[in-house]
Amino acid sequence: RYFGVVPFSEEHYGKMRPLWELLADAGNKTLTVTLLDRPWNSQCYDPYRTMIRHIKTKDGKWRFDYSIFDEYVAFGRSCGLGPVISCYTMCPWEYMVTWEEEDGTVRTVKAVPGTDVFRDYWGDFLGDFAAHLKEKGWFKDTFIAMDERSIEDVKEIGSFIRGLVPDMKVAMAGNKLPSAYGTVIDNFCMILGDKINDTYIKEASERRAKGMKTTF
Repeated sequence: RYFGVVPFSEEHYGKMRPLWELLADAGNKTLTVTLLDRPWNSQCYDPYRTMIRHIKTKDGKWRFDYSIFDEYVAFGRSCGLGPVISCYTMCPWEYMVTWEEEDGTVRTVKAVPGTDVFRDYWGDFLGDFAAHLKEKGWFKDTFIAMDERSIEDVKEIGSFIRGLVPDMKVAMAGNKLPSAYGTVIDNFCMILGDKINDTYIKEASERRAKGMKTTF
C-alpha cells in the first residue's frame, strides 16, 4: 500500500525482499502466514488478508486455492526465513471466518470452536492442507498457530486438529503456563514479564525433554 503496488505481485515481492533478508540476517526463524482474513481482528495497521482462498462450490463442498501461500512461503525461504511456517489462525479474534461462493460472493460467519459451523469450515480444510503441505515437503515445519486464546478454545481446537490430522503441530503465543491449556502445544512462546518465572522455566525443561520448544 505504501508503494502503490498490487499485493503479492512481482513488484510487491521486490519491495519486501530487502526487509525480509534483514529479518533473516537478524535470526528470524519463523515465517508467519494467514489462513483467513483479519486473524488479529484489525488491531494492526494493516488488517491482513488470507493467503489461502476458501471456496464453497454450488453443491456445498469446499475447495482451496494455495497459490499465494505457496508463492509466499517459497519467497520467504528464498530470503532465508524459516524453516518454521506459523499459520494464523483457527481461532481469530471475534471468531469471524470468510469464504467465497463460486460466483464470487463473499460470505462471513461466526465460527466458534466446538460448533457445527466451525467443524464445517475447518474440517475438510485440515486434511486437504496437510496433504498439500506433505506434497510440498513443508509439513514437518508447519504449525497451526494461536495467540492468547482462552483455555477452552485452545483445548477444543487442539483436540479437533489431532482428531483429524494426528501429526499436525500446534504453536501458541500465550499468557498462561503451557500445561494449563489441556492440549499438546508443540511450540509455545510466553509473553515477556513476570510469567517468566521458576515454574515456567521448569516446564520449559520438561517440554524440551519431550522435543517441544518453549520460548518467550
